[in-house]
Amino acid sequence: MENAACARRLAATADIMAARWAADGSAECEQWCVDNWDAVAAEVAAAQNVSQGVASHQLMVAMALRERLPRMAEVFATGMVSYRLVCAIVARTRLVHDAQARAQLDAAIAADDTPVQLDGEEPARPGLSKPLREMTMLRRWPPTRLPGRRGRTRRW
Repeated sequence: MENAACARRLAATADIMAARWAADGSAECEQWCVDNWDAVAAEVAAAQNVSQGVASHQLMVAMALRERLPRMAEVFATGMVSYRLVCAIVARTRLVHDAQARAQLDAAIAADDTPVQLDGEEPARPGLSKPLREMTMLRRWPPTRLPGRRGRTRRW
Protein backbone atom coordinates (compact mmCIF):
# COMPACT_ATOMS: atom_id res chain seq x y z
CA MET A 1 0.00 0.00 0.00
CA GLU A 2 2.88 2.36 0.83
CA ASN A 3 4.51 1.59 -2.53
CA ALA A 4 1.36 2.56 -4.43
CA ALA A 5 1.08 5.79 -2.41
CA CYS A 6 4.71 6.59 -3.20
CA ALA A 7 4.01 5.95 -6.90
CA ARG A 8 1.07 8.36 -6.81
CA ARG A 9 3.24 10.96 -5.05
CA LEU A 10 5.94 10.65 -7.72
CA ALA A 11 3.35 10.81 -10.52
CA ALA A 12 1.96 14.02 -9.01
CA THR A 13 5.49 15.42 -8.85
CA ALA A 14 6.01 14.60 -12.53
CA ASP A 15 2.65 16.25 -13.33
CA ILE A 16 3.78 19.45 -11.60
CA MET A 17 7.02 19.41 -13.58
CA ALA A 18 5.18 18.84 -16.87
CA ALA A 19 2.84 21.74 -16.07
CA ARG A 20 5.80 24.02 -15.35
CA TRP A 21 7.47 23.07 -18.63
CA ALA A 22 4.22 23.67 -20.53
CA ALA A 23 3.68 27.13 -19.02
CA ASP A 24 4.16 30.23 -21.15
CA GLY A 25 7.64 31.67 -20.96
CA SER A 26 9.29 28.63 -19.41
CA ALA A 27 11.50 28.24 -22.49
CA GLU A 28 13.15 31.60 -21.80
CA CYS A 29 14.63 30.59 -18.46
CA GLU A 30 18.27 31.52 -19.21
CA GLN A 31 17.92 34.70 -17.17
CA TRP A 32 16.08 33.11 -14.26
CA CYS A 33 17.79 32.69 -10.90
CA VAL A 34 15.83 29.49 -10.28
CA ASP A 35 14.77 27.23 -13.12
CA ASN A 36 11.66 25.06 -13.27
CA TRP A 37 13.43 22.02 -11.81
CA ASP A 38 14.58 23.90 -8.71
CA ALA A 39 11.20 25.57 -8.29
CA VAL A 40 9.35 22.24 -8.41
CA ALA A 41 11.93 20.64 -6.11
CA ALA A 42 11.45 23.47 -3.62
CA GLU A 43 7.68 23.06 -3.79
CA VAL A 44 7.93 19.30 -3.23
CA ALA A 45 10.44 19.80 -0.42
CA ALA A 46 8.12 22.20 1.37
CA ALA A 47 5.09 19.95 0.91
CA GLN A 48 6.85 16.80 2.14
CA ASN A 49 9.07 18.45 4.76
CA VAL A 50 12.27 17.08 3.22
CA SER A 51 15.44 18.75 1.96
CA GLN A 52 15.60 20.17 -1.53
CA GLY A 53 18.17 17.52 -2.46
CA VAL A 54 15.80 14.72 -1.49
CA ALA A 55 12.99 16.40 -3.40
CA SER A 56 15.22 16.85 -6.46
CA HIS A 57 16.09 13.15 -6.37
CA GLN A 58 12.40 12.23 -6.14
CA LEU A 59 11.74 14.51 -9.11
CA MET A 60 14.53 12.81 -11.06
CA VAL A 61 13.02 9.38 -10.34
CA ALA A 62 9.52 10.63 -11.22
CA MET A 63 10.63 12.05 -14.55
CA ALA A 64 12.63 8.91 -15.39
CA LEU A 65 9.56 6.77 -14.73
CA ARG A 66 7.38 9.04 -16.84
CA GLU A 67 9.74 9.50 -19.79
CA ARG A 68 11.97 6.40 -19.88
CA LEU A 69 10.22 3.61 -17.95
CA PRO A 70 6.44 3.99 -18.32
CA ARG A 71 5.71 0.27 -17.89
CA MET A 72 7.79 0.17 -14.74
CA ALA A 73 5.76 3.15 -13.51
CA GLU A 74 2.58 1.11 -14.03
CA VAL A 75 4.02 -1.79 -12.02
CA PHE A 76 5.12 0.61 -9.30
CA ALA A 77 1.61 2.10 -9.17
CA THR A 78 0.22 -1.34 -8.33
CA GLY A 79 2.50 -1.50 -5.28
CA MET A 80 4.34 -4.65 -6.45
CA VAL A 81 7.79 -3.06 -6.09
CA SER A 82 9.35 -0.76 -3.51
CA TYR A 83 10.69 2.76 -3.98
CA ARG A 84 14.20 1.49 -3.26
CA LEU A 85 13.94 -1.00 -6.10
CA VAL A 86 12.55 1.65 -8.45
CA CYS A 87 15.49 3.92 -7.60
CA ALA A 88 17.89 1.05 -8.32
CA ILE A 89 16.22 0.33 -11.67
CA VAL A 90 16.28 4.02 -12.64
CA ALA A 91 19.97 4.22 -11.74
CA ARG A 92 20.86 1.03 -13.60
CA THR A 93 18.99 2.04 -16.76
CA ARG A 94 20.02 5.68 -16.98
CA LEU A 95 22.74 5.04 -19.56
CA VAL A 96 20.48 3.22 -22.03
CA HIS A 97 20.04 5.87 -24.70
CA ASP A 98 18.67 3.76 -27.55
CA ALA A 99 14.88 4.13 -27.47
CA GLN A 100 14.22 0.62 -28.77
CA ALA A 101 16.58 -1.02 -26.26
CA ARG A 102 15.09 1.08 -23.47
CA ALA A 103 11.56 0.01 -24.43
CA GLN A 104 12.63 -3.65 -24.50
CA LEU A 105 14.29 -3.30 -21.11
CA ASP A 106 11.27 -1.55 -19.64
CA ALA A 107 9.00 -4.30 -20.95
CA ALA A 108 11.28 -7.07 -19.67
CA ILE A 109 11.46 -5.58 -16.19
CA ALA A 110 7.74 -4.84 -15.98
CA ALA A 111 6.71 -8.26 -17.35
CA ASP A 112 8.40 -10.17 -14.55
CA ASP A 113 5.68 -10.34 -11.90
CA THR A 114 7.53 -12.26 -9.21
CA PRO A 115 8.55 -10.31 -6.12
CA VAL A 116 12.00 -8.77 -6.03
CA GLN A 117 14.79 -8.98 -3.48
CA LEU A 118 16.73 -5.86 -2.65
CA ASP A 119 18.80 -6.19 0.51
CA GLY A 120 16.45 -8.75 2.02
CA GLU A 121 13.21 -6.89 1.40
CA GLU A 122 11.21 -9.51 -0.47
CA PRO A 123 11.66 -12.97 -2.04
CA ALA A 124 14.08 -13.28 -4.95
CA ARG A 125 13.19 -12.20 -8.46
CA PRO A 126 15.63 -14.15 -10.60
CA GLY A 127 14.62 -12.70 -13.96
CA LEU A 128 15.35 -9.09 -13.06
CA SER A 129 19.11 -8.90 -12.82
CA LYS A 130 19.86 -10.61 -16.14
CA PRO A 131 18.14 -8.06 -18.43
CA LEU A 132 19.58 -5.24 -16.38
CA ARG A 133 23.11 -6.59 -16.68
CA GLU A 134 22.77 -7.41 -20.36
CA MET A 135 21.15 -4.20 -21.55
CA THR A 136 22.63 -1.50 -19.36
CA MET A 137 26.02 -0.06 -20.04
CA LEU A 138 27.07 0.80 -16.51
CA ARG A 139 30.76 0.39 -15.89
CA ARG A 140 32.71 1.11 -12.75
CA TRP A 141 34.79 4.23 -13.29
CA PRO A 142 37.35 5.07 -12.14
CA PRO A 143 38.64 1.52 -11.83
CA THR A 144 39.18 0.39 -8.26
CA ARG A 145 42.65 -0.96 -9.03
CA LEU A 146 45.46 1.29 -10.12
CA PRO A 147 47.46 0.05 -13.11
CA GLY A 148 51.06 -0.87 -12.40
CA ARG A 149 50.69 -0.77 -8.64
CA ARG A 150 50.62 -4.54 -7.95
CA GLY A 151 46.87 -4.56 -7.46
CA ARG A 152 46.69 -2.05 -4.63
CA THR A 153 43.29 -0.49 -4.34
CA ARG A 154 42.68 3.20 -4.64
CA ARG A 155 42.10 5.00 -1.37
CA TRP A 156 39.71 7.89 -1.45
